[in-house]
Amino acid sequence: MFGQLSQLMILSAAASGMFLTTLPSSAALPASNNIQLSATNAQNRFVLRGFSKGTVALFQNVGDRDSRNNRCMGYGNLDPDHVVEIQGKMSAVTFQVKTQQPQDSTLVIQGPNNVVYCSSDAADGSKNTALTINNFKEGTYKVWVGSLDAGTTFRYNLSVHGQ
Repeated sequence: MFGQLSQLMILSAAASGMFLTTLPSSAALPASNNIQLSATNAQNRFVLRGFSKGTVALFQNVGDRDSRNNRCMGYGNLDPDHVVEIQGKMSAVTFQVKTQQPQDSTLVIQGPNNVVYCSSDAADGSKNTALTINNFKEGTYKVWVGSLDAGTTFRYNLSVHGQ
């Protein structure tokens, strides 16, 4: 009986561990979803991959307007998809979303002191979105990639680089 109980406890612990690793949490994002950008690696183009679920109106996470009075649009995940840690001052940082299928993507970024930046349009007129933030401040930035339409799910690549 002790052997069966021991095996049951091991299986239970293993199952619990598997369950815990699949729960989304902003405090414990996988390392591949986080980057550190500094003056020494700012020119590198980091590419982060993700999956937007389109279930939560992103303005509920950060408010309906950003620091430049742009509307924060789109539907995404409750927790941020990525965390970017900026070390040192940079003149600009660019975030660019590329979807694997043609999806109308949005981007919401919340920085230090809860300063928010939102974009739903790309400069090239495509459905992918991009956002360049000038005079980027040092600190932690939470990034949400969303869809303009509720309920739309898609895979994407998010490239990030500084100047």
